[in-house]
Amino acid sequence: MTTLILAANFPAYVRGTVEDAADRLKEIGYEGVGFSSDPRYGYHLLSARDDTAEYIRNVFHDRKLKIAQIYQGCNLISPDERIRRRSIEAVKKAIGIAEKLDCPAVGCSTGSLAHSFFSSTPHPDNYSKKGWNLTINALREILKATEGTDVRFCVQPAWYTSIYSLDTLTRSIEEVGHPNLKVLLDPVNLIAGWLDRYLNVARWLNEFFDTLGENIFAAHGKDVVVEFSRGGFSMLSFCETVPGRGVMDYETFVRRLCFLGPQISLMVEHLGSDDQYVEAYQHISKVRMAVG
Repeated sequence: MTTLILAANFPAYVRGTVEDAADRLKEIGYEGVGFSSDPRYGYHLLSARDDTAEYIRNVFHDRKLKIAQIYQGCNLISPDERIRRRSIEAVKKAIGIAEKLDCPAVGCSTGSLAHSFFSSTPHPDNYSKKGWNLTINALREILKATEGTDVRFCVQPAWYTSIYSLDTLTRSIEEVGHPNLKVLLDPVNLIAGWLDRYLNVARWLNEFFDTLGENIFAAHGKDVVVEFSRGGFSMLSFCETVPGRGVMDYETFVRRLCFLGPQISLMVEHLGSDDQYVEAYQHISKVRMAVG
């Protein structure tokens, strides 16, 4: 069993300097940090000036906090070629920044044929041959930017993209055929919309780990609950929540992650307050201690 790095999104809620934010993560107990292109989670800090990445790297390294992941939200398969090019170039830039930060993983979902730069909008053609071919071509181009670096590009499967299941994920890895293509596993993004997965989290998590093994290189942590419409059970919504408040089987998730490589990180995300950062850390660290 290896050491799992428990990280969190950059805590932009901390008022003050980057040092203040790093100090707070360390005080809570986190061992790493991740940056996201969402302005709430600090990525804009990395691209402010050419020397910013080195400054931020030193801040976190001095506190023995691993810069574990960068998440670049974008739309790699937009029907607008200009958005596709912007998206691919944004991921390439993130890979270059990750190399400067000694950050091993850059991840993103592949997007949608709906018109948007940051696109999690469902579209029927996402599951078509057209959507698939755009996805594979984008992944192949991005992966060229990882060559000669220690950075791995991690595709994040999600219910609304062309890569939405274990079958499509393994097929993409085989078709792209690049050793630097890895998986960013965010179970909640795969539970949403699938009631069978919601009701059988441990079973399908084990299926993913059994099949993908060390192709899983990074992970995101959050939780999910189903809320039923008032007055009946005919309509339901999948709602994100803080780790420990929903059905996510963290015992299975953390145990399986701990058997992967030494750079594996689990980054909790989408938290909005100090209380939530503390609650998430306490829940997952308790599970990690229990699974040994």
